[in-house]
Amino acid sequence: MNLKKSVLALACCAALAAQAAHAISAPPGWPTSQIAMGTVVNGGQESAALSVRPVFGFFTYAGQDGAGDHDVVIRHDQKVDNIMNEVRTLSDRMQAPAMPTFVFYTVDGSSGDDSLKRDISNGTLTIHYQNLISLLQQLEGYRDTAHPVPATVLLNPDFLGELHKQCAQYYCPVPLNTPIDVKGELTKALQALNLDVAIPADLLGEHQSFPEYVQSINWLMHQFGPHITFGWQDNVWAGDPTGHGWVHQATSQPSIIAPHISGEVSFLQSMKLVTGNKDRDPQYIAFDKWERDVFDSEMAGLGVSNGYLYNARDMGVYMNYVSGVASGLGKLPVMLWQIPGGHLQTAGDVDQRYDHGSAEPDFILGNPQLAAGLSNVANYINDQAMPAGIYGSSATTVQAYLQADLANDPNSLSHDHLDLLRQANVFSVLWGGGNTTGVAGLKPSQDDNGWLFARIKAHGLNNGEGCQSGCDQPIVPTHGQDQNPGGNQGSGQSGDQGGTSAPVSPCGDVIGASGLPVWCAGQDHYNAGATVEYQNATWQAKWWANQGDQPGVADVWQRTGGQAPAGDSNWSADKTYDTAGTEVSYNGAIYQNQWWTKGDIPGQSAVWKQIGGQAPAADLSWSADKTYDTPGTEVSYNGASYQNQWWTKGDIPGQSAVWKRM
Repeated sequence: MNLKKSVLALACCAALAAQAAHAISAPPGWPTSQIAMGTVVNGGQESAALSVRPVFGFFTYAGQDGAGDHDVVIRHDQKVDNIMNEVRTLSDRMQAPAMPTFVFYTVDGSSGDDSLKRDISNGTLTIHYQNLISLLQQLEGYRDTAHPVPATVLLNPDFLGELHKQCAQYYCPVPLNTPIDVKGELTKALQALNLDVAIPADLLGEHQSFPEYVQSINWLMHQFGPHITFGWQDNVWAGDPTGHGWVHQATSQPSIIAPHISGEVSFLQSMKLVTGNKDRDPQYIAFDKWERDVFDSEMAGLGVSNGYLYNARDMGVYMNYVSGVASGLGKLPVMLWQIPGGHLQTAGDVDQRYDHGSAEPDFILGNPQLAAGLSNVANYINDQAMPAGIYGSSATTVQAYLQADLANDPNSLSHDHLDLLRQANVFSVLWGGGNTTGVAGLKPSQDDNGWLFARIKAHGLNNGEGCQSGCDQPIVPTHGQDQNPGGNQGSGQSGDQGGTSAPVSPCGDVIGASGLPVWCAGQDHYNAGATVEYQNATWQAKWWANQGDQPGVADVWQRTGGQAPAGDSNWSADKTYDTAGTEVSYNGAIYQNQWWTKGDIPGQSAVWKQIGGQAPAADLSWSADKTYDTPGTEVSYNGASYQNQWWTKGDIPGQSAVWKRM
């Protein structure tokens, strides 16, 4: 081989090596050429900004309460329709593919031990199984040639972490060998949905606990969502009774990192999260960070005082842990999820809010505006006092703590650490949350005027160039506005839920006959748990209620007493009933809807539950002209009874597999 050929061969090999070094191990549907950037969405006002700030991933919480909906069966989730519509519309505007991710709870570990025990109990677990199957069937319905992987699902935030953390030597409120009737509850769920599917033998044992439970969820994901990418979320504080304080300790005691990694890998393996069976295992694992911007003024310093401030060394420990756990599980691809998008603001910053700072974007994407010694960081950040003990540091101010890295790397927050993410097998970073800065804000106080996207674009991680015309046109939800974007993290809703909007008027301290404040349309918001009086009834906010969310109309409000708002309660085939629990009268009986519905006749559809009155006997005769869109609807034909297994019209009972003879 001559010298010229040798040089060409070396150049070729070097180019291939460079490409391999930057290749991303991504799950189905995600880019392998670069780390995909993403953000939180809610089907609301963020869509216009996202049209010109194009990223690949968009996440939200599925369901009504965002925490698993343990007490209501949801056969069709209207929020899923709204978000799929938003993402598909954004994809068209960006002229680039996009991926929606739905966060879904089958067990609520975010609310502590009691909710965890409740969600694995008989009856409640059946509901969770049903809701998961229904979600997957709904998402599979969005699959087409242009979208072979229609969506991604992220399972059960905080569950694995809480389960591992909460058992100390002499105290274990939810023992790891807690009996769970996986076989019985799974069987009931499949029967309730009229699904004739054989349950795998390993889920039919008599002694079942959390490993079988985890495997049952994995099986359902593959069985009913074969084209849906899915993963589980884990926590950096998993397995440590002190929480995530060890991350700060590890900056001076690096020897404690390896035991935390090996301990978590062993625990996850004991839970059978990953077994080596590609037809059962998840395709990725996700790690979050605190859902708030660290310097969020609404939290009055809680971000720093509770240890949520990570300087560059802390972030290095965090990434070391993430990489180690993922590698120990077979080098699973990693999603960094719900990462605070607020940055360390400087003088003259494009983001003029000065109350939503954090440090994660500075570490991951770099912040070239930071001066030596961080002297130009906004005073509300630099001057904040550091608590004693938590951080294992002698620093008395935030500036001093952030400066602790500068001796080793003067630019530790000025340059990016994307190579560190690639080495950790990170395929995506999803920014923001229900109360956190994202690529675009769910409300104005959460929008950074484009700073985060500018850093994303500076690294070429944007998803195309964005919308070129008509970018400010609102995206109309499929069925009214959507639900809770941040689950039980305390985040809120946007928009109304259909019906007539209440007039906005100044709020005063008006007390109603019940002794509660009268609901006011002009109130900026109501916190979760707030109680009000409205139209002779009392109401409680199930989560954060936005301005104008009207009791009796917005799903955030639950009636706790008195009468429902006045109005025509007669059922109408032309009306959309998008709030579960809405009462209607029909043929002398009173019904409540169990989920979103339009056109489904009370007494003939499972969506309506009779709660009073006396309905006439229903005509169960099958009709070729009638649509049977609710599985389990009973009909009679030629002297026999049948139930439909899925949507049908015109298929003759006894001649079509859609009808199962009873």
